[in-house]
Amino acid sequence: MNENLNHFQSLMHQLRSGSEDAARQLTVEYGAAVLRYVRKKLGDALRPRFDSIDFAQQVWASVFTDPAALAGLDTPEQFARWLQTLAHNKVADVGRHLHTQKRDLAREVRIDETSEVAGPHPVSREPTPSAVAAFNEERERLVDNLPPQVRKVFELRMQGMTYDEIAAVLEVDEKTARLWMKPLRRKLQLQGDEAGSEL
Repeated sequence: MNENLNHFQSLMHQLRSGSEDAARQLTVEYGAAVLRYVRKKLGDALRPRFDSIDFAQQVWASVFTDPAALAGLDTPEQFARWLQTLAHNKVADVGRHLHTQKRDLAREVRIDETSEVAGPHPVSREPTPSAVAAFNEERERLVDNLPPQVRKVFELRMQGMTYDEIAAVLEVDEKTARLWMKPLRRKLQLQGDEAGSEL
């Protein structure tokens, strides 16, 4: 095996074992390539509306929170292709969402712009106890399926600790702790959980 392959396989072995240094080294070595993949996929239409770095961070969050997906990646070329696929999918998901949102917005009618809509605005209601219980169950299930390091950061955040404090406790970089939490934060926000915006 050549030196480059040995180096890559060593990094991947360390990453699967939870090494922060290996994670940092991979982002240094492949970070520019990920940004290139993202920018290429964004194109001229989406690039003014979105920050490439946000998509790149989502790619790395997927890498670091899904150790099982690393199992079949044995060469730098395979890893690079996987990163490219992740970048493609992250941007494509947003493109599909915008396209759907655009169609939905075209069908909306503002209540204050039409005289045909009579009566008061709907009153918001508090969720029922059963809805709250079901929601809490779903959140617990989501947290239980997290990798150990992400679950620990989540628990510490729920205890009111700042990311700086969490980084000190877990002996990791503050940015790494934030990166670990990004996918969970997005999932909770999509489910309407206010905790998602607090993480």
